[in-house]
Amino acid sequence: MLYTTLLSNKHGYSPGSVPRSNSRVLHRLLNEKSQRCRDAVRHVILIHIDPVSDVLGKCSLIEDAFVLCPLEETVLPRLQQLPHLRRLHCDAHMLTYLDRSGGILPALTHLEVLRGTFETPAQLRALAERIPRLTHFACNQLREHDLALCVQILQRVPALEVFVIIDVLDDLVLLSPEREAVFEANLRLVWVSMASYVEDWVQGAMGRVDFWQRADELVRRRTSGTSEDGALLV
Repeated sequence: MLYTTLLSNKHGYSPGSVPRSNSRVLHRLLNEKSQRCRDAVRHVILIHIDPVSDVLGKCSLIEDAFVLCPLEETVLPRLQQLPHLRRLHCDAHMLTYLDRSGGILPALTHLEVLRGTFETPAQLRALAERIPRLTHFACNQLREHDLALCVQILQRVPALEVFVIIDVLDDLVLLSPEREAVFEANLRLVWVSMASYVEDWVQGAMGRVDFWQRADELVRRRTSGTSEDGALLV
């Protein structure tokens, strides 16, 4: 059987729609003589596993990667060598390594940054500007002053079609009148409510509606003037 979606989680959690790949399955996939099985893999979600660089290095046709693992020096070069990688979901610290390496992800259009606030705004802006095809950007765990940075990135990267905020450290940050005014003045800035990152990623990998599509639809309605007044949340 050829799998297009590969999920490996050391902690054992797996959504029912995608079987979890244990170490034995991964070892067999990575050491199979034929490249056919590895070439079938298009979507990978790797959570707290060790052979991250091996998976990324041997499955060269990956288009969508959700990577929450201890970083290795070999991980970023592997990501940068994936010619078809369009979507990347990663820890915020990975962006710091990517910025230091001077690497560019030439095919990347969607970037979701998890588990980290913006400690170096200038580096983040520069990084967003250096990803040539980036049209969708998302982040979580915002602090109040990070909202201004979101607006700056939208201004500095006009090719961005949507900037998605997923969760905040304090809901009041987004519910105050001042913050609502920021959203109303920036139609590409939206707030997404999400119960599970992994479940949502799986929906997108299976061609179903995920948070990116919901955000795109809200931006379309806001820019066309057909959304309800004050609609900020999807």
